[in-house]
Parts: sequence; C-alpha cells; structure tokens
Amino acid sequence: MKKKIAFMIFFLLLTVTKAQQTGMLNDIRDGKVYKTVKIDNRIWMAQNLNFIAENGSWCYDDDLNNCDKYGRLYDWETSAKICPEGWHLPTEADFEALIDAVNNDGNALKSKGQGTEGGAGTNTSGFSALLAGLRYGSGLFSGSGLSANFWCSAEYESSNAYFLYLFQDDGGVFLFDYYKEAAFSVRCVKD
Repeated sequence: MKKKIAFMIFFLLLTVTKAQQTGMLNDIRDGKVYKTVKIDNRIWMAQNLNFIAENGSWCYDDDLNNCDKYGRLYDWETSAKICPEGWHLPTEADFEALIDAVNNDGNALKSKGQGTEGGAGTNTSGFSALLAGLRYGSGLFSGSGLSANFWCSAEYESSNAYFLYLFQDDGGVFLFDYYKEAAFSVRCVKD
C-alpha cells in the first residue's frame, strides 16, 4: 500500500512539473490578444501573429477569414521587425532549443487536428502550430493544411533565410532556408 501511495505521489509531482505554463500577450498596437506558452525557459506566442503590416503581409488566398483562422503571412523583411515591443522573431538558437525541448517531435508542436497519419498533431508542447501554408514571392498561395512555416531571424545568404518547417504527414521538425520574398507565419518569442 505504501508503495502505491509513493508511486501516486511521484506520478502527481511528475504531472505537475510537466504542466504547461501559459499566459497572454496583449499587442497594444492593435489590441489583439495572443495565447503564450513557456517552453524550455522561453515564452513563445502560442498563436500566429495577425498584425496588419503596412507592406509585406497577406491573408492566405487574400481571404480575411484565413487571417482570423491562421494569422497573417509575412515576407522575411517584414517579419524581422513585426513582433511587438519586448518580443522578437525567433533566432536560430531559439528554434534549436524548441526542437530540443520536444525531442525533434514535430507532432508535439502541431495543434490537435493538424496533420495526418504519422504527422498528426498532439500539441503536447502547447505551441499549437497550424498548417497555415505560405505565399510564394510570385503571389501564389500554397500548402494550407499541408505545412506550417515560421520565419527565423537568421539569414542563410543574402537572398535566403531560415525557417522552421512542419509537414502534415511527417512527425519531424526541420530548419530549412528559403527565399526571403516568400511569406510565412510568425511566432514571436519574449525578450
């Protein structure tokens, strides 16, 4: 009986220490409120940014309903300066820490209901990634329901920058580079 009680106490403590620390970010620029989550000692937005930039941001398929659902898509130049005061576009180190915190499990970053088969989201991290797709520099939209793409502040070369990539039927999480004129989702990290 004592062993059972000790095990139950241990399990309860383990569960409590694994509990997600959540909060809210109030963007005073437009009054929008975003959920946040603490992952590996960093506070992340748990929703895609939806701040209307003067230039360099779009709703998927130019449909305002998609901005409400997925947030806006930003080209890299705009994303580099779009986070609210006190927050920043994730660095390569921020993304590497995030990947390590979920043991390279992209499904832990995806919202439940996002992805299929081996890529089905569990959202055990609380990051709540949505497969929002992207906008190519040509203006073509693609990938809604297929991929989540989040800009990183690190440049690969003058024309490319890194981004975090999640795919609908794959449980991995990847850092790739792509052309800066493409438009991806943005998640900000607290300074």
